[in-house]
Amino acid sequence: MMRAGDLNRRITVKEEVLSKNTFGEETRTYQDRYSAWASVRPLRVGEKFEEVLRQAKRVAKFGIRFRKDGTGNLDMDSTNVIDFDGLDWDIHSIVEIGIRQGIEVIAIARVK
Repeated sequence: MMRAGDLNRRITVKEEVLSKNTFGEETRTYQDRYSAWASVRPLRVGEKFEEVLRQAKRVAKFGIRFRKDGTGNLDMDSTNVIDFDGLDWDIHSIVEIGIRQGIEVIAIARVK
């Protein structure tokens, strides 16, 4: 169960936008989709994630309340990016907590 007091960090979920520049090349940017209160817990890379996250400098678990899109499905997927603590975080996995109580997201901070 998600407790309101644990959701004490503000995150912004961004979605990918593809466009073409003046040379006709495809460019990728991100625009804000929504902001949410979240719990954030840094993770240590264990054996389970070692191969996937070998180069990762920062890994965290984000917990947010369940959000639905217009079709009643989860309003987040692995193509989205989380903006938190001045960094963009790539989503590695999303797991529903309970029955639409919340979601748990494992994300990796992009190296700047």
